Amino acid sequence: MPIRRDTPRESFARTELRALEKYRLALASTELNTSILGLCLVASMLKGQKRWKLMELTLRLAAALVETVDVNWQLASIPRRQSPTCGDYKNPDDFDHSSFYEQFRFRKAHFWMFLEALGWLHADGSPICIRFGRKRHRYRMYSSHLMMIFLRRLAFPSRWVDLNLILGGSTTTSSDAYNFTLRLFYHKYVPLIRDIKRWRHKFPQFAERLAQMGAPYDNLVSFVDRHFDATARPGGDACVNRNVWDYQMYNPLHKDHGIMYQGLILVNGIAMCFGPFAGNDHDAKTVHWANIITDMHDISQELGSVYSHFADSAYPQSRYMQVIQKAPQGGQLSRAARRFNALMARFRVYIENLFAETDSVWASLQHKQNKKIGRQDVSKMFPCAIFLHNVRTLCYGNQTACAFGMDNLLEISLKDFIETADL
Repeated sequence: MPIRRDTPRESFARTELRALEKYRLALASTELNTSILGLCLVASMLKGQKRWKLMELTLRLAAALVETVDVNWQLASIPRRQSPTCGDYKNPDDFDHSSFYEQFRFRKAHFWMFLEALGWLHADGSPICIRFGRKRHRYRMYSSHLMMIFLRRLAFPSRWVDLNLILGGSTTTSSDAYNFTLRLFYHKYVPLIRDIKRWRHKFPQFAERLAQMGAPYDNLVSFVDRHFDATARPGGDACVNRNVWDYQMYNPLHKDHGIMYQGLILVNGIAMCFGPFAGNDHDAKTVHWANIITDMHDISQELGSVYSHFADSAYPQSRYMQVIQKAPQGGQLSRAARRFNALMARFRVYIENLFAETDSVWASLQHKQNKKIGRQDVSKMFPCAIFLHNVRTLCYGNQTACAFGMDNLLEISLKDFIETADL
């Protein structure tokens, strides 16, 4: 995906505008402030080279005027926003059981079980202390506080100021803690949901169960569909950091900007996520990049029996990918084809429920105004949410596994599931 970097004019413009604001504040006590402010307003209404030329002339004029008149330089200090602090971070014991589940989407017992599976607890059950941050801004925080910040930020869209009223601490520390945890989960644990080969030993049971439920195939093991994660429009004057062009992320079907993922759900309710891809990429292209069909071919060769996915008509049909029947151009579907599509719609609805449940539980994914490509790790949010969905599945089960009666086919503890990330 091509990346657009700042032009020399854009990178130099930030220094110019800050110097101009300093001069304008210094001239606030004189009558010259009105003329400088008027030129700035005129320049803001222009576009392209005319805008930057007028801003440059205004900067030179303001610098010359400052040398000719007596100004109050105390007014020229631009105030910076201080990070508010709401005391120490709260512990899980500060919340009751119902409030804790509502805020963090885990019960307390499973929260501590999750930390233990990650290796974030001492032998006596107390949380470990984790160091993170850059060289000049190093932090030390307990693992329980890190996890609470991460879960709460994904569970509901809110400002850091509002989040600190619930959890305590400062906005800067909470923001750095969330970004550290998001990147850690994405690079270490998200590969767990990109490797379908980990569940290949369950494929015979999956295919047999789907056939018993009325599926017209005896080798289906999973269902595939795309997921469009809407984001704010990239680019523009307000986005001076490195970003992609807006036309690359615009999807004409959804009429919005965003990132595309390929989702996959197995019969036992375990979800997979592949991506990210550009918002305007076609399903046939992204499923090829995700190597879903190639992995199924390798598994079939290893097990000695052909297994396949099922998807909608936008995907290419092959030996390892069955699709919905599509009417020919200018024609209509036969009665048998319509019955087939209606039958398979009963099974494909579970992957749609997966996307709906993920967006509902981790509601921050729905707040596209705060998902700015180029300024935040937007592409890491949905895969981490899918990983947390699998963690919740191992703790509480889900409707897909219950519908197919496959709860007993998980047969893996949360600790064993997460420890496979190191393999």
